[in-house]
Amino acid sequence: ENTECFHPGGWTAVRASQAAGIPIDVKFASTPAAGDLLVGGHVNRTEEKERVDMEAREAALIRVLKAVASEASMHAYAAYFASFIAREVNANLTCLPLLTALMRFTQACLSSLTIEFEPYLHQIL
Repeated sequence: ENTECFHPGGWTAVRASQAAGIPIDVKFASTPAAGDLLVGGHVNRTEEKERVDMEAREAALIRVLKAVASEASMHAYAAYFASFIAREVNANLTCLPLLTALMRFTQACLSSLTIEFEPYLHQIL
């Protein structure tokens, strides 16, 4: 009982419920990231869902960046990419995650062997 209880009423509520004959199953989560404690089989599902959503978004971004950097047909979109990057950076200067994604996108465009980005750099800068 030297472990911390995350039940809303604490260990006192757990003991009182068990003394009254109300079965309460208190067990630790399988992974620390999934939550600290499961009470009665309930998990904080919103945190787990947010983590999964964030991982899915990151995986999608990586796929897009790889496609931009490696697809031969992307050269036709260089002017649109430059305009998009300049517009979005100016509009979202206070959103660090979006700025980070835009810089990763810019890096993918610059590392592409097929996209000729130099004529449009003045728009971005």
